[in-house]
Amino acid sequence: MEAATSVPSRGSKLSAELTQLDTELGSIEAEIRSLKRRKQALLERKAQIERRITERNVENESSVSIWDSDSFEWTNKCRRVLSDVFKLSDFRPLQR
Repeated sequence: MEAATSVPSRGSKLSAELTQLDTELGSIEAEIRSLKRRKQALLERKAQIERRITERNVENESSVSIWDSDSFEWTNKCRRVLSDVFKLSDFRPLQR
């Protein structure tokens, strides 16, 4: 008779373990979903920051090109003074 009573006991232990495993798996699945949402949010933020950096780099390049051009209203007068007053044909490097 002892063998008959230990069989249901083993079955209930296995059922309890199975329930525990199902609970843990459900918890892991919920955590995976949460991590995927977090990953997506981080990827979107990363892309946003990369776009802002690219935009700023373009703005900086535009600013540099403006200062490196001869399109100011005073450029011709400045060159004339350089030539007539200082008798120089060009500015020193990085002076322009």
